[in-house]
Order: sequence, then structure tokens, then C-alpha cells
Amino acid sequence: MTAHETELVTQWLGPRDLVMTIDHYDGRTGGSYRYIHTRGDDHYGFFGGGRMRLIATSLVDSFEGRDAFVASGMESGVREGYERLDQLLAR
Repeated sequence: MTAHETELVTQWLGPRDLVMTIDHYDGRTGGSYRYIHTRGDDHYGFFGGGRMRLIATSLVDSFEGRDAFVASGMESGVREGYERLDQLLAR
């Protein structure tokens, strides 16, 4: 992923009140990514014209881990991130 593409991802992924830093991003099929959201000292955690498909997969080790992941508020962050993506793509 180029620096420009990385900058675009940080503009839409996640809630507005957090800053995103991409540590690793391999967008190929079977690839992986790692990013960190920060708020102060706290840590959490283009596509040219035409269309794209975005598939996001989160893996956890247990049902308890899944439940904690969902309870963390990630649902609202994901929803807000997709709203931000819509805004970015509309430019």
C-alpha cells in the first residue's frame, strides 16, 4: 500500500474522535493488516474510479473474546467509519 493509499484509509476507518496509525497493510487476497487507534495516550486496538469490494474479517480466539470485542463499542466505530468512507468517496 502506498503512503497516499494509507492516508486515505486513515481518513475513513474508525470513529472520528480517534487517530489511526497503520502499522501493516497487505490488501491482497489472504493478506492482513494491523492498525492502532489512539486518543491521547490511550491505544485501541484507492481506489481510483469505479467500484471496489471491501471485506473486513475480525478473528478472535473464543466466544468470550468475540463478546468482549463487540461490547467494546466497535459496532458504532465501524458504522461511523463506513459513513466516513461514503463521504470520502463522494469527494
